[in-house]
Amino acid sequence: MNLGTIWDRFIQVYDTAASGSPISSGHFRGRVTTHKVWQKWTGTEAPDYIVYYDYDLMGRVKREIHEIPMLKRFKHHLFEMTYLYDAISGKVREMIYNEGKKDEFRHRFEYDAMGNLKQVWTSRDGKHWTLESALKYYPDGKLMRREIRPKDLIANSTINPIYNLCSLVGANNHTIFMTLCCTFSFINPILY
Repeated sequence: MNLGTIWDRFIQVYDTAASGSPISSGHFRGRVTTHKVWQKWTGTEAPDYIVYYDYDLMGRVKREIHEIPMLKRFKHHLFEMTYLYDAISGKVREMIYNEGKKDEFRHRFEYDAMGNLKQVWTSRDGKHWTLESALKYYPDGKLMRREIRPKDLIANSTINPIYNLCSLVGANNHTIFMTLCCTFSFINPILY
């Protein structure tokens, strides 16, 4: 064992932007601004992976930039994730990966009146959206059904959680028979 080598070392910087950060100012007070990771560290190498954080007035991450220094020679070493929040609930409304670039990708989230996630949409340009998942809930707020790609007849998949006597998720439709044999469960009729 070589004690001169440390594996998986990381450093976190708080309150101020680290040197070389693409984010120069923000609402950093008491928050992580930079996270640096070395897979193998001997004391002289540049980090293998760096994440820079930017915050909004409420203290939520509004932007994070991932840097992989090894990819600098290909001029594709910075990857940006932007978060948009609902002004009232504070829940994430949209996540945007590399906005304005060729590999741009977006996730949009819609919530019901109780604040439960209702639908998840994806887009490559912010104009044309695809419904990826639809969720339905019981009146008490527990998840009743999750439909994955409900509009796509070829790749349609459904997850039906089953709750046991303690109101904990005991299974989904893949483990229904095990749940029936092992626990006393109240089962909602599952329609296919």
